[in-house]
Amino acid sequence: QQSRQPRRYVNIDLAKAYTGAIYKDNDVNIQLPAGIRNGTKFVHNNIIYQVNVAPHGVFKRANDDLLVDTEINAIEAMLGVDVILEHLDKTQLQFTIPAGIQGGQIVRLGGRGMKNPETDRVGDLLVRVTVTIPQTLSDEQRASLKTMMGHRESFNI
Repeated sequence: QQSRQPRRYVNIDLAKAYTGAIYKDNDVNIQLPAGIRNGTKFVHNNIIYQVNVAPHGVFKRANDDLLVDTEINAIEAMLGVDVILEHLDKTQLQFTIPAGIQGGQIVRLGGRGMKNPETDRVGDLLVRVTVTIPQTLSDEQRASLKTMMGHRESFNI
């Protein structure tokens, strides 16, 4: 049987779901906890509220983890690189992508994901690395790379 209780939709973005927010409905303020999930329903003053969390352009939620992509070049992948990433709450996260990382590998930042509103456990931030290889090199760059490789002009396969 269909419920006769009035229903309202609470539309928030992923950043507000990350930090928590206060939803105002007429003269009532409702605290939405940090980590609230898309589809969460709750009842207040005999009204059913359903939370809709809009997708984010950069971060994706997977349970309590967050996934984000970052791009580095081939030299940075070989040597390792320090990266600064702006998180959902606008804080700057600094971390190191280790030397030798391969494209598609993930750097896990523990405890930087979404808070689980039931358990207070915090998920991880998973940084998926894409390695870009330049399509064109200057003569100087080409000479430097050949020098680094020991002047080999061709590879024996």
